[in-house]
Amino acid sequence: AARKSTTLRFAERNELDAAKNTSSDTATDAPTMAPMPKRQKEIPRFNRGNYTETSEPLLWSLPTRGHSNLPSADEFMKSYIAEKRRLGKDIPWEMPLGDEQAVKLPLPIIGLNFPKSATLTLKEFFSCGGLTAIHTSAQQGRIAICMRENLLAGNAPLHGCNYHKSKKTRKIESIDFISDIGTQFPCFYSSLHEGGLEAIAEHYPHATIMLVTRNAKSWHRSMSGWGSILAH
Repeated sequence: AARKSTTLRFAERNELDAAKNTSSDTATDAPTMAPMPKRQKEIPRFNRGNYTETSEPLLWSLPTRGHSNLPSADEFMKSYIAEKRRLGKDIPWEMPLGDEQAVKLPLPIIGLNFPKSATLTLKEFFSCGGLTAIHTSAQQGRIAICMRENLLAGNAPLHGCNYHKSKKTRKIESIDFISDIGTQFPCFYSSLHEGGLEAIAEHYPHATIMLVTRNAKSWHRSMSGWGSILAH
């Protein structure tokens, strides 16, 4: 009886092993599903790939001796404030803090300062205040490249890159503030290249222009520790 029982257990084990092998063979022979192709990331319209090392640079618009009689920033602000008072116009930063109109800047606000001079800090500041603020790139690509191509085409500087789709609300919103609007390749800064500031003044006569200054030595030290950007 013991010998018969052992024989039955061996038979049952062999049947189980055969069933496992059959299942394994079936799984192996079954057609495998091809992996899902990765979704290709859409290339933004305004990107550096549009240019090569041989792209012709634009002319600089550096001050000449003929501009030496222009007022300094302090002199300009004094005359600006004096003219406001002469016309009986409110000066925003002198209004009471509780007033809803206090320090209400016309939009868009365009920051012209170079990198490493509070460009990202300003973006965060205005975002905190509820404005649609963009730093360096919009969803359509690099802002500086957008402004460069528009300058060459005779369009408004922010044509095609003046809106942003909110990740929270999924709504398309007009951009209220932009900063870090320059690029090293292709080299373009609206504040330096010929026609850049003129285009902003022509198409956005009521915009707010913001220019944050920084000690030159401190700025150079900060830039020197930020990759090889100064080499370009």
